[in-house]
Amino acid sequence: MAIQVNNKAALLGFVGIIGIIVIYLHYPSKESDNQAALQKNSLDNNRKESLLKKLSDTNSRSGNMNWEELKSAAKSNAGITSTEVTVEVGGTKIFKREAVDSKKKTSGGTILFLHGQAFTSENWCKLGTLNVTAHHGYKAIAIDLPDYGQSAKGKTSDSVQFMLDLLKVLGLDIDKPIIVSPSMSGGFALPLLFQHPEAFKGYIPVAPVGVGKFNDDEYKNNKVFTCSIVGDKDPSLGAAATAKFSQMPNGETHTLEDAGHPCYLDQPQEFHNIMYAFAKKVFGA
Repeated sequence: MAIQVNNKAALLGFVGIIGIIVIYLHYPSKESDNQAALQKNSLDNNRKESLLKKLSDTNSRSGNMNWEELKSAAKSNAGITSTEVTVEVGGTKIFKREAVDSKKKTSGGTILFLHGQAFTSENWCKLGTLNVTAHHGYKAIAIDLPDYGQSAKGKTSDSVQFMLDLLKVLGLDIDKPIIVSPSMSGGFALPLLFQHPEAFKGYIPVAPVGVGKFNDDEYKNNKVFTCSIVGDKDPSLGAAATAKFSQMPNGETHTLEDAGHPCYLDQPQEFHNIMYAFAKKVFGA
């Protein structure tokens, strides 16, 4: 019996075959699909890791890490070199602690830490300030003032000359530092501030003693960049410092909540965040 082929059916069948071939050539195999998906996931994961790293770096710079995290990050930084030596300043043996990140080719600047009557340079070491400051890219130096800690006994008769000699011995007479002076050390920093303002790159007074020894005009005419930090539970020295330093044309004042006279101990994270933001503005790095 003869078979009759429907031309229309044959055409449709031919078109269907062509369609199957096109689909097969156009789409990759299941294995290829899996490889593409894995490659995409890998790219996504790499991007996520990159973003997380950037976020971590940004948080570290902007102060979003808490103080314990910052201390831990600084402690794990193998590039930080810490030294403890005795230097001679105007015939007096002065004990010095220093921390710097040796992996950084250039330092953001130097921050020199003085101390209060009840403390020594060891306070800044135990608090973690020296390592964290170095971790931020600054050279951190803390000294025991004359008659304190491991420095020679005997008070200096001329605090201004002592500070000038100290800065020269430390190599900071040319590359000016930010000087941090809490409480008693205001007796060294404040006379220097008004007699030799050129010795400062910036000044961070922390409720220093002796602010009342200088008149309002001296504050108003002093152009040193200043960042006063006090605790709200220090109504005497803290309030006096805020009133005086707020008059300086390049001065800023900060009051930390739930903090006493040594406010850096009560609120270390906030204190250091303010300090590093100020340092970045002053040093421009």
